[in-house]
Amino acid sequence: MKRRSFMLSVLGAPAILPGLASAGCARHPEGEVPPGGATASSIAPFSGPFPAPSSGSSDRAAPTAFSPTAGLPGLDIDMLADSGLGWSIEDRFVFRSDHPSWWYADLSTGTLRVLTADGGALGFTEATVSDLGRGGDPQGATQALSDAAAVVDPRGACAYSLTTAVEMGPPQAGRWSATVLKTELVSGRVLASRELVLPASAPTAKGSARLAVSSDALRLTVALAPPPGGPAGPCWIEVLSTADLTTVLTSPQGQAPTVLAGMSGDAVMVGATPPAASSPASPPYRVLSTTNGSLLLEVPTSQAHLLDGWLYWAGPDQASWRAMDLGTRATADLGAGPPGAASHPEAWSAGAYSVIRTPAAADLRELGSPTPTFTWPNADGAVPTGLAVYDDVLYTVFDSRPGEVVLTDLRTGEELTTALIPGDLTSNAAGALEVTHEGIGVMDPRGRASFYAATAWR
Repeated sequence: MKRRSFMLSVLGAPAILPGLASAGCARHPEGEVPPGGATASSIAPFSGPFPAPSSGSSDRAAPTAFSPTAGLPGLDIDMLADSGLGWSIEDRFVFRSDHPSWWYADLSTGTLRVLTADGGALGFTEATVSDLGRGGDPQGATQALSDAAAVVDPRGACAYSLTTAVEMGPPQAGRWSATVLKTELVSGRVLASRELVLPASAPTAKGSARLAVSSDALRLTVALAPPPGGPAGPCWIEVLSTADLTTVLTSPQGQAPTVLAGMSGDAVMVGATPPAASSPASPPYRVLSTTNGSLLLEVPTSQAHLLDGWLYWAGPDQASWRAMDLGTRATADLGAGPPGAASHPEAWSAGAYSVIRTPAAADLRELGSPTPTFTWPNADGAVPTGLAVYDDVLYTVFDSRPGEVVLTDLRTGEELTTALIPGDLTSNAAGALEVTHEGIGVMDPRGRASFYAATAWR
């Protein structure tokens, strides 16, 4: 299952939420969910049960055919009509946020929960689609949110979310606050809550919040940095314990102004402020452990990527690549197989694989492996415009084959089948292509989203 952080941007009128500083939620008997999803009290332990097995289990088999009609299984929601920011999917859970709030749904059950401030405490309330209003936008107390981000832990049991709000008034009286929530996904119960104190220098524009959980699920990295695509600027970073949201590290990058160049749950990568605000962080980049803030490596190039528990960076010739396991610090030479750094390729993780892609070439391999699993262009000169991995199946889409999804067995290299879905929705999907047991979709953080329910499985 691909693990990534996702942005949930909210455009409602900003105001401070009552109860935003609540310490956590009350204990409840196992299986009991408090009204409104949570109450403000002490931290409650994870009660289970864990969600259904994630990818790799026969109970969550890889899909091989899809509905010809877009839609979320069990939910009558038109994603295409609701084209704002904030769609994302993590295995069986789909997340949505735009004006004025955010919600998530379990695609395996059709259960939908909306973030509320019921009784002065943040929590999740079970809802129906009819409660969401036009375009899938929930109504109610959550209009106070000004920005949010969330990430699911590697087990798929809990989501960690960050919401920010601003107190309105005279400029000298305004203040920002941020609250981190740990939520049990199967029940919607808030297990822990923590308000963070933000310095005046922390970036607070919509889209600044980013989260990542470490590979061992022990640490949550929270970063505020200028939104991607905007002017570069200093970042604020704090690392929390996932057990109780207490602070593990504050400002691992040091006190001098630094620019965030990349992050995963295991490391953050920072560089110097560039001479032009429109440029990325200036190398060399420092790669810092989220365990203790130690320097893992300094890379001299801006062509560097944090992919789950691995660091990839370009060699001095800008044609070859190297990789480092962030846990063991062992390095590997990836050779000149992936597209060269001079072409500024995209890079992302798909399951246990890395993808490095340009419009002219692409490389898929197990993370850190010196040997590629697949390379493109293929025999007819085509390069996939979207790639995803679920279970042991590779899903690729090509602009030259509109309406087709090619399924390939990653263990044998055998092409399994070609599934059909509307072609215009997968054009230039790249890393936004997502596959889960429930179906296939494009979850582009820029706003484009579609999903087709699975109708057959391997």
